[in-house]
Amino acid sequence: MASEIDTAIRTAFARLTWPVRQQAWPCPDVAAVSKPLEKEHVLYLPSDGTPVDGMDLLGKLAAMRLAETVHHLFGTHRFFKSVPKKLIEAVGWACDAASDWFADYEAFRLASQGFTAWR
Repeated sequence: MASEIDTAIRTAFARLTWPVRQQAWPCPDVAAVSKPLEKEHVLYLPSDGTPVDGMDLLGKLAAMRLAETVHHLFGTHRFFKSVPKKLIEAVGWACDAASDWFADYEAFRLASQGFTAWR
């Protein structure tokens, strides 16, 4: 029987409308980038076979969904080239914290039991 987190992950994948390209990378954590101009997501997974934390993955999927439906900064912290570097340095950390907060809320909504166990 699938766990609540597994079910939530399948639901989160199914809700995405842009394709998700999975790519291995040499870090032990999951990372994701949403590309609004290409309308695709890239999900980076550990290349060394490190097990992926389900709630971490769910948070990344939630951020991807927010990038599709609300604003691209939820799914990436890349700014358009026209944005001055000083502005990026001033607000980049705040964008990161805010997007994580909203994505974590969505992950919690999808799998509340897993989220409390994860903390």
